[in-house]
Amino acid sequence: MSSPSKNPFFGNCSKDKISSAIKSRPGMKRKRSDLSENEVASKKQHFDAKSPNFVKDIPDEIILSILGNLKGNDLFSLSRTCHRLETLVKEASLWFNVDLTDKPLRLKEAKQRLSYINEKTESIKLKGMVSTYPLGCWDKVTLSKMMMKNIQKSSKNLKSFELREGFINLEKMGMGDFPKSIENLKFHNVKLKNLAEIQSIFVNMDHHFESLSCLNIEYCSFLRPYDLMVISKFPNLRKLSVKGSSSFHHMVPYCSVAARLGFKTLEYLDLSDTPINDSDLQCFNVVKTLTTLIVGCVDKPRDVLIEAEEKKIEARKPLEGSNVFSREVIVLQLREGDPVVQRLPPSPEVCSRFYRPFINPPQQDTNENISDRSICSFGVSAERPQGFIRIINDAIRLNSVNNLQKLVINNYKKVSDFSLDHLSQCAPFLVHLDVRGTGVTTAGIERFKMRKPSCTVVF
Repeated sequence: MSSPSKNPFFGNCSKDKISSAIKSRPGMKRKRSDLSENEVASKKQHFDAKSPNFVKDIPDEIILSILGNLKGNDLFSLSRTCHRLETLVKEASLWFNVDLTDKPLRLKEAKQRLSYINEKTESIKLKGMVSTYPLGCWDKVTLSKMMMKNIQKSSKNLKSFELREGFINLEKMGMGDFPKSIENLKFHNVKLKNLAEIQSIFVNMDHHFESLSCLNIEYCSFLRPYDLMVISKFPNLRKLSVKGSSSFHHMVPYCSVAARLGFKTLEYLDLSDTPINDSDLQCFNVVKTLTTLIVGCVDKPRDVLIEAEEKKIEARKPLEGSNVFSREVIVLQLREGDPVVQRLPPSPEVCSRFYRPFINPPQQDTNENISDRSICSFGVSAERPQGFIRIINDAIRLNSVNNLQKLVINNYKKVSDFSLDHLSQCAPFLVHLDVRGTGVTTAGIERFKMRKPSCTVVF
């Protein structure tokens, strides 16, 4: 017999009587530590999925542990089944990282799910209706000004925002409506309406996104070469990906200004699956903080790039007596002080003065856009191949070495062993090199490994 308990509520009652009294009270739950081994075993047997009280009898802690493995759309669906789950779904820890990319959402649906975000939310991922094309819903806006305002109000510590296959009407909202606290911003296959022809959507955003360190704009047709000049002003930008941007070609004037005057903290640059060429890529060899560079194309040019290029060619009218297909000629003059960008009408006199056939020649196969010329521009080696450009102006002389630690060059046939020999001399910090699909040979790889045995080579 247990010793009497002097509990002020139960008097001189034994612990067994107190336990039975608590157990007899309906709706009263006890902690797992208060249960005996036999009671725990009986509880486990009582958890039968066929029982109508199965969910009701499970402790909140176990349900919350299960809910922690679900995405936002599943949590929202569960919240509509019963009052208890609706209350549990509101737990703040479940909405720390909100992932809604497993289902395309309209604006109203996205608002319903984002009503659960709170001050602990740090990451939001959304998917719009662009993937439903041509079903008629792809042009329904995914974001609105009021929606972004509510996000800023509910989640003041938001660090990451990702929009996939979304649609934004720039007449209703702009980039300034995104939270200032964002450090990681990603757009993937996003469509914009009412996009200005000559003004970047990121204009004056360098003061708004002062905390932005990672910007991914992948497979977005709205990105233009002149956007680089504005993006380069972001003070803390360390990672930039423009993967799949079909308009990124013939952009030497913009790349030159952006690389020389901006990108002060850029460490990671992804230019893969873009029609970038040697002259464009060479502009980035002056970015001293760059440690990771990724350039590459698929084995065959993407149909999207070919179709887009054909439409541009059909829309342009060639000048009489000239082979230039352009609406204007952009002249970049590098003098003492700030560079001067001059836009001139494409008259035959202007074209004959500034146009040179060997500068950015039109190429049909993107597999040949990048060659040894651009790779060997990162640093100056003693064994420079003949025909390469020599820098004669001391003011813009390149560093003898580069700071690249990871370099990926995929499916460019004109990248040969010359590039390997150059990198073995001018890339002292290189630890990873990927040259799959290029023109390098086994002998060149072996020679490179002898010079840099600590570097991992993928070919």
